[in-house]
Amino acid sequence: MEIEFKSKGWDNFKMKKPSQVGKSPLKDPFERHESCLYIRGDCTFNSNDTLNGEYRRPVVTVDIEGTLVSSASCSNKIRNAEDYVFLGEHIYHKLQYLYNSGFTVVLVTNQIVNKNNTEECVKKKIKSIYSSLCRKLDFQPWLFIATKKDKYRRPATGMWKLFLQLSAIVPTAIYHVGDAIGADDPCPLFKWADTDSQFAAAIGSILYRPVDVFWDDYEAPRVSAEQEMVIMVGNPYSGKTRTATMLQLQWGGITDLDEVPARRPNFYSVIDMKTTTVEQAKERIYNIVNVEWGSPVIDGYNLTVEQRRVFIEEARQYCIPVRILWHIRNGYAWNVAAAADEPKYDKEIYRIYAEYFERPTKAEGTVEIVYG
Repeated sequence: MEIEFKSKGWDNFKMKKPSQVGKSPLKDPFERHESCLYIRGDCTFNSNDTLNGEYRRPVVTVDIEGTLVSSASCSNKIRNAEDYVFLGEHIYHKLQYLYNSGFTVVLVTNQIVNKNNTEECVKKKIKSIYSSLCRKLDFQPWLFIATKKDKYRRPATGMWKLFLQLSAIVPTAIYHVGDAIGADDPCPLFKWADTDSQFAAAIGSILYRPVDVFWDDYEAPRVSAEQEMVIMVGNPYSGKTRTATMLQLQWGGITDLDEVPARRPNFYSVIDMKTTTVEQAKERIYNIVNVEWGSPVIDGYNLTVEQRRVFIEEARQYCIPVRILWHIRNGYAWNVAAAADEPKYDKEIYRIYAEYFERPTKAEGTVEIVYG
């Protein structure tokens, strides 16, 4: 069976069982087999799925961290049951699309249980992610958690074999989606390990990167025909400067000078806070807003409420709205130059960022999340 992952019809899919939308797992949903924790997912079959008494279906296995979710504090790893953000609304639609297309969806994750990260902490974290996902879906995926460095931990195939045993499914096709591809991948984001590529090869699966399945709907940042202030927020190498540059290269909605003869069309001008002092930035904001009739874009980490407040007060002084573009990515460098600095530089700067980062709120302005 072939599936077209990059279909543009995700938003138009129809639910099969609307009455079950919003369901969440039981209070204590986990079962155990040796060191592997799991939750049984939905297995609905029809006559077309059965051949000689066997249940035959295509299966897609999906990694969790770095593929479906990322750390909300911009840490390299999700720290607890609150420290996660889903990497795009289309994740829900595409998982639902796969299920509606006849796939059995299996979530897999490697975790380590030790004295600093107890089994209860792991269960609480993964259960929170899983419950949030199930509330958006019309079905319940299978879930497998490897808790030790043993035969269940990917790239070993223990979780896969356990799934086949529990589900009694004979796969007609196998797909795997994960972010640990290996050094040969052209994108540094997926070079950090090769766990997913090895796992896919071991179970005879076709391998997909998250960008190939979930991120194909990335669009250029929204532009406005009215003046505004745009503040970039996000961990190092998360794409803030790329977004700022894209805004600067685009015009706003007013393109006909005859419509507003007294004003220039709205445009975006980037202020790079890595090379600009706060006082210089204030002066530049004044000129962009009042002289050039443009919209200032504040590019930088802008990780705390106090750092952002300085610019927000300037925007309020000039009566223009504030839009915060919060870049969500797992903590690995996107570009080759940044990746070359790892691990010495990145681990320390991510640690500092995660320690001081304060999530943007609606009280500061309109918050939009940028994925990937």
